[in-house]
Amino acid sequence: MKPLSIALPTGKLLSPSIEFLNAIGINCDSLIIDDRRRIYFDNKHKYKLILLDPFDIPVYIEHGAADLGIVTKDVLLERNRTVLELLELDYGRGKLVLARSENNNFSTLGDIYCYSAVATNYPNIAFRYFSKRGIPIEIIKVSPPVEVALESGLADLMLTCFLENLPDKEIIEIDEIAIIPCLIIANRVSFKNFFNQIYYLIQRMKELIANRGALNLNPDI
Repeated sequence: MKPLSIALPTGKLLSPSIEFLNAIGINCDSLIIDDRRRIYFDNKHKYKLILLDPFDIPVYIEHGAADLGIVTKDVLLERNRTVLELLELDYGRGKLVLARSENNNFSTLGDIYCYSAVATNYPNIAFRYFSKRGIPIEIIKVSPPVEVALESGLADLMLTCFLENLPDKEIIEIDEIAIIPCLIIANRVSFKNFFNQIYYLIQRMKELIANRGALNLNPDI
């Protein structure tokens, strides 16, 4: 039987995702975080685990190269891919914000002057956000940590997502754009083909989330 493939995000969410899968009975002991390998199998070869850049996960899911994936909502908003959102998880929650350095005096959206520079790793979200509000802006795509663009003077503003609080007291939030949950997503065809197996996993996940909530063991980062 073909193993069910699960895409896992590299970075901060990898360790809690491995812990989560182990807790629902998917043995991830073969997975070595510091290894250069990107594809692993559980000890029974029922599951294939694929380590991917978070922004690539919706692409793999949409095209059927992975059946399930763990990804945060900001990535889906940026990528705009056709996938199924099955379940909100109890870790990896963050928020998408527009922020400034303490050295400029933008206090509200109304203070932002035309063609101010905004640094972001979410250019599509940034474009929609400012277009909806009728604010002409220069969007500069950068890789995280985006706050470096403010500190270096590259940009006046930044639009990014933080899993924790803002990283520096000198970074000041202007607008909280969205609360960002961590999700289980699925390929549409895979959801039909592996329905019983996926349904079982989702039920196990729901039970784990409920139990951890009751015991106040939420491992949110």
